[in-house]
Amino acid sequence: GARRIEGTIDLLLETPSGYVIIDHKSFPGRQEHWPTRALEDAPQLQIYAKAIEMAGGTVLGKFIHFTVGGGVVEIGDE
Repeated sequence: GARRIEGTIDLLLETPSGYVIIDHKSFPGRQEHWPTRALEDAPQLQIYAKAIEMAGGTVLGKFIHFTVGGGVVEIGDE
């Protein structure tokens, strides 16, 4: 049936080839913990990507930006 999603993409980059989704997280953990933490937040980015695709857009990448540590982890489609 019909579903409603609600949320705000922190940073949506529009390029000639498609969109890049970036979500900021203030997780204070060390770099070696970022991939595990990113997997916890991956469903949020997957939903954003699905909404963009349903609207006819192409998603080139999805990333979690860890603002405290200053790093980025890419979220795959798996």
